[in-house]
This record gives sequence, C-alpha cells and structure tokens, in this order.
Amino acid sequence: MELVRGTGGAWAAWTPAFTGFSADPTGHTARYTRTGNLVTAAYTWNAGGTSNATGFTITLPVVAANTVPQHGICRAYDNGSYVTIGTIATRANSAVADVYPDAAGGNWTGSGTKNCHFVFTYEAA
Repeated sequence: MELVRGTGGAWAAWTPAFTGFSADPTGHTARYTRTGNLVTAAYTWNAGGTSNATGFTITLPVVAANTVPQHGICRAYDNGSYVTIGTIATRANSAVADVYPDAAGGNWTGSGTKNCHFVFTYEAA
C-alpha cells in the first residue's frame, strides 16, 4: 500500500474544529497519517475547553467512509477531571466525529472544562 504523506513527512498536522464549547481547547497537537483507505489520527491537548453543551464533536482530517459509525476509545476529561474511558465515533461520509465521555455514548457536563486524548484509526471515504 502507498503511504500518503503530508507535507514534510509521514505525519501531517490538521486543525480540528469543535462544537460543544464556549472556549475551544488550547495547546493541542493534531496529526494524522494515511495508508490506502486507513487514516490514523492522533490528538492531544494542554488545556481543556470550556463546555457550554452536553455534546462534543471534533472534525477529523479526512472524510470517513460511508459505513456504520466507526468507534475508537479516548481518554475523556469532563468537568475538570479525567473520567472513564470515552469513545469517539465517525459519522458516515463526514469529517465530523462525535466524542462521548463513556462507552455508553453518554452526555458531557454542560459546564466546566472538557476534552479528550486519542489515537484512532478509521476507514476513509
């Protein structure tokens, strides 16, 4: 398989956009690599964003395949502290992913700070 490289190497940066915040997370590092139709996205942060909703979305670097949601795990940070293992789920034929603070797809606290860390591989469109 061909390795699709971003400019400057095997990993390329992307700038995610978020919903569910009155102030977005800061100091994050977002990078990805693609091999064929598989995309691995890695996201870390230094400071959580200020939550103003019980939902949380993040844009991915490449549109996901038009399939059922693809799920991964993340380290969830909700209302100022780390909680259980969270989940991330793609949307069919979209670059938007939903992030949840638990494995059941629950809601975030609508105040305080929230964010997540993940390394997630998904099928691209």
